Amino acid sequence: MTHTRRILLLTVALVLTSGGVLFLLLAKPGSGTEEPPSVTPSLIEERLYMGGFVSTPPPGTNAVLNLCEKKDPYQCETHAWVPIDDGPPAPDLAWLRRQVEFIDARLKAGHAAESGLLGSTPRMAV
Repeated sequence: MTHTRRILLLTVALVLTSGGVLFLLLAKPGSGTEEPPSVTPSLIEERLYMGGFVSTPPPGTNAVLNLCEKKDPYQCETHAWVPIDDGPPAPDLAWLRRQVEFIDARLKAGHAAESGLLGSTPRMAV
């Protein structure tokens, strides 16, 4: 997969994830309940996953980019926690570019990647 296509896919995944958070917050206002961990991350491409709030990342994952307001229950070799607020304003494109660059650098280094959501709260793990 070309570098440009990978960047485009990651950008689309992050934008859709952020939009999904807003939708689910509006669809379930005031639920305030903890979501149970998801155990089924989906493969986006080789070494790149998107999943729910998991108790452990997919096998071989060495780095995590967590965009969720809740910390992960685990740590990886490289672990970044960059929470997105559940309400406006949405992160700007410069912020999005930094997150995509983080993921891209980890993939280029040969790490496995997982992106996930806590009740659709976004996070990306690489």
